[in-house]
Amino acid sequence: MPRTPVRSRTNVTAASLERLGTPKLAALLVEQARRDRTLRETLARALAEAAGPDDLRHYIERRLPVLAKARPAGDAAAARARVGELDDLRRSAVEVIAPRDLPAAISLLRLMVELAPAIVGRIEAVGEATEAWQTAVVSDLAGLWQRDAPRADEVADFVAACCESYGEKPTELVTPFAPLLGEPGLLRVQAQLQSGLTDLPTQEAGGSWGAAGGRAYDTWRRARLLRRRLGEIADLRGDVDGFIALQQGQPRSQVQVRAIVERLLRAGRSDEALTWLDDARYHNRLIDTTDLRLAALDAAGRGEAAQALRWQRFERQLDRAMLRDYLAHLPDFEDFEAERRAMEYALAARSASDALAFLTAWPDLDMAARLLRARAHEFGATPPEALFQAAEALRERHPQESVIAVRLAVLAVLQRGLSRLYEKAAQALADCATLPDPSWPPSGPESHDAFIDRLRDDYRRQWGFWRPFEAAKP
Repeated sequence: MPRTPVRSRTNVTAASLERLGTPKLAALLVEQARRDRTLRETLARALAEAAGPDDLRHYIERRLPVLAKARPAGDAAAARARVGELDDLRRSAVEVIAPRDLPAAISLLRLMVELAPAIVGRIEAVGEATEAWQTAVVSDLAGLWQRDAPRADEVADFVAACCESYGEKPTELVTPFAPLLGEPGLLRVQAQLQSGLTDLPTQEAGGSWGAAGGRAYDTWRRARLLRRRLGEIADLRGDVDGFIALQQGQPRSQVQVRAIVERLLRAGRSDEALTWLDDARYHNRLIDTTDLRLAALDAAGRGEAAQALRWQRFERQLDRAMLRDYLAHLPDFEDFEAERRAMEYALAARSASDALAFLTAWPDLDMAARLLRARAHEFGATPPEALFQAAEALRERHPQESVIAVRLAVLAVLQRGLSRLYEKAAQALADCATLPDPSWPPSGPESHDAFIDRLRDDYRRQWGFWRPFEAAKP
């Protein structure tokens, strides 16, 4: 009879630790805390919380400056531990101190926001976590501050100082305080930041401070950060022209045309948006603005020009999304003929590979089958994976063309020695035994067995292919 397992009395659980008694547990924690700084601070925070809100507030006030001057976290584990401690401090201020002493909680959160750049500067391994903590602290401060009804100018001066000291994160630094600031407060912050931007040296035409070092780089970086915060204020105020002026105040290569056009479109200024898109001084071929141009043309009532652009984009790239958009903007009963015209265009496209990918994904399997029959000799450079996908799509409705695609893929795999695809190619070829032989190549039909014999003659040494093929044969 099997012996009933006995639960070990040494498992570390809350119940088993209680048997040690308070003095023993306390001694063990003190000993471990001497070696573990994180545990020591956790115990200190717990003791402060147990002593009451005043002791907890004093502990947090002492701890934050220490973290702002601490040695950088050496690795990801240390960084995560530090971020965890910071979040505990934030939650203690919001959940424990705020219900009992709102002004004290606001004071602590203001200190956290002020010291956040220095604290985060010593935590580099977990950037997303530190950004999340900063965002949470700013949001919590704004929320608690609204309950205390502060003066708008006090909040404005605090926000302006933070904008001067913060980097690019969090993305929104002014927005959480907007309800407290109101229009006068936003204008006050804007004036202070604009003054700081105006006082910076002007970059010479054709200069590239971002690529320079030393003082020039620091100036360029500060100007960029100030413009980012001023842009946030412009968006909060709905000041499109102010945002554009900020963009125009920097080197032409750094002007964000997409951001400008998006704001002009939201403001209903489609003609101005098109002017920006047409301005060759800001044209960047690496940034695609087709979606914005289409939105601007439609908003400006130039539907024919928008449709011409959609069709041009489809012809250039066999863009499925653009074709669907084109068809959706046609009058009723005209989309069928336009779709047929698009499929015929794809069938004759310069790249047979691109045409096959488009037709199978659209899908128009009848046209894809026509393409394989008519242009089978043009798939020599097609990735085998694409041919396998086409074969799978065609298998039920067009089995002969599916076999053509498999044979082309297998030949490509063997010719290029793509060992990673040997097993997949072998399985696909073995599965063709149950499908009808195609009338391909054009010189005359070739049976499944004849094709395999030809492969054995030409690629007899590719054992990595032949072994799985023999195993997969029906």
